Parts: sequence; structure tokens; C-alpha cells
Amino acid sequence: MRNRARSPVSSYTLENLVTRGGHQAALRVAYSNQSVLLTGESRAWVAVAKFSLGNRREAMEEARAAVGLAPQSPFTWGLFALILHVFSFYQKGNVSLQQLTESAYRRALTLNPDDSMNLNNWGCFLDDLTRFAEAERAFRRLVSLRPHSALFLANFAESLWKQKKNSGAWATLRRALQIDPCCAVAHGVQARFQWESGRFREARESFGTGLRNLPPDSFLREGMLHAWSEIIGRSGYAE
Repeated sequence: MRNRARSPVSSYTLENLVTRGGHQAALRVAYSNQSVLLTGESRAWVAVAKFSLGNRREAMEEARAAVGLAPQSPFTWGLFALILHVFSFYQKGNVSLQQLTESAYRRALTLNPDDSMNLNNWGCFLDDLTRFAEAERAFRRLVSLRPHSALFLANFAESLWKQKKNSGAWATLRRALQIDPCCAVAHGVQARFQWESGRFREARESFGTGLRNLPPDSFLREGMLHAWSEIIGRSGYAE
């Protein structure tokens, strides 16, 4: 759970449902009590539920409404930035969308420079733009704040790998897997390292382990599958 100011009790209900995978239940609660939708944080959890169910356009509108209702919340701005980030990831040439995403992340981090999830997502966004020096600064700050997060270490490891800092990348990834041997993202990153090192059988095994460790409805599943197809495509090998 995040340490932040709470909106009314209804947002607790939505947060608990969404973080436990009850996305449909969260939407039923929200729309059976319209007053829930009048607070920014509750609206943000509705956006997360819709996003997780694949309703990205609706999630974008909910997140936009959330920042309007709670313009001083790093949580709502960070969520809005993340949803924009996903759209920009699949529309790589859309400069205006990238600029809007960057502006939202910067707003979130201005409101709380130590928000670990926003720092993580900001680092990944910079990585996507190949702004590796900035990404590394973000990840180094992140892991200094949260040194025992396997997810954050795995993302940092992948950033180092993209910069050809392979020994540091492997060392950071090993730390991630020592902390949490079941971290799906860490296994996905390991699959990339192995594939790009020519260890194809091991890579397939690592990627399969990562997928098995994700909940069936995790929105990370699509991202991992997309990343895997890109990795294979760059190598010129066919699965």
C-alpha cells in the first residue's frame, strides 16, 4: 500500500478490490455508488480496473478525470502518465503524445520526488526513448530508495543491458532473483539477456517461467509478450 493521504472510505474498497485482481467487482462497486466517482483517487482506481480489463480508451478518460479532481496527487498524475506511456509505447512516432507523457510524469515527480512506482515508470519511459543517461539516474535513485524490490532491480538491470553495461546488468539481475525468485519481470529480463547472448533454450525456459508467474489477468502479460516478439524479431530468428 502507498503512504499517501486517503480519500473517502470508498477508495479503500476500490483499492483493495483492484490490487487483489477484482477488477469487475471494483467497477460494480463504483457504478452502484456514483458518489465514489466524485473523488480523484477513487476515479483513479476505476481507471486501473478498466485498464487491466483492456478498456484503454475508457481508462484514459477516467485517469484524465482523476487528475482534474485531484490535481495535487502524485498517484493520479502517475497513473495518468502510465496510461499515456502505454499509448506512446505502441505509437513510437507520436511526438506530441510522448511530450504529454513526459509532462505528466514530471508533474507526478514534482509532487513527490520519492514515489517509487512513478520513478520506476519514469525510468522505463526514458529507456523507451533511448535517453539512457537520464534513465540510469532515475533507476539509481529508485534502487537507493527501494534496494530490496526485485521488480525495480530487474528494470534497472534491463536499462544497464541496453547501454551495453552487461556485467552490471547481470549482477543487478542476480540480486533481483535472489530477492524474489518468482519475480515475473526478472525472469522476462533474464530471457532477454540469454536470448541476446545466444542461449536460446535457456531464454525460452526463463520466459516461460516469467509468464507462469504472472496472474492470468495481469496487464504485464501483453507487455511481456510484445517485448519477447520484438527481441526475437531483432535477432532474425523465428520461434
